Amino acid sequence: MSFIKKLFSGAVNKYNTWHNATLAKKLSVYGLRNDDLYDPLRDEDVAEALRRVPMEVIVERNCRLKRALILSLKKTELSEEMQAKQTPFLQYLQPVVYEVQQERMERAQLGAKPPLHPYLLLKRLHSLKL
Repeated sequence: MSFIKKLFSGAVNKYNTWHNATLAKKLSVYGLRNDDLYDPLRDEDVAEALRRVPMEVIVERNCRLKRALILSLKKTELSEEMQAKQTPFLQYLQPVVYEVQQERMERAQLGAKPPLHPYLLLKRLHSLKL
């Protein structure tokens, strides 16, 4: 098994390097970070993590997303000097998401019910006919 790992490790490392460089370039074109791509409407852990981060982080995230949307609609890119300043792999959300996932797994091991996501709570309230 180790022979196979050694055989393919070089190719995998080259692919990972190429993939990260390509992703960094595409994110820098719009001024985004990798963590900006997480969708809170599709993942409860991301929604909870966004509730836990400071408000200034959320404002910065929203500004980056808004700028990226505007650039995409105009079919333009950030200037080369602005692209050079970007930090696409600086994580601000992933550590908090990991913490939320650990708490969820701990709750599941203890047999406690998971907290209800606000979106699901609203959905239940709308389904009730009061």
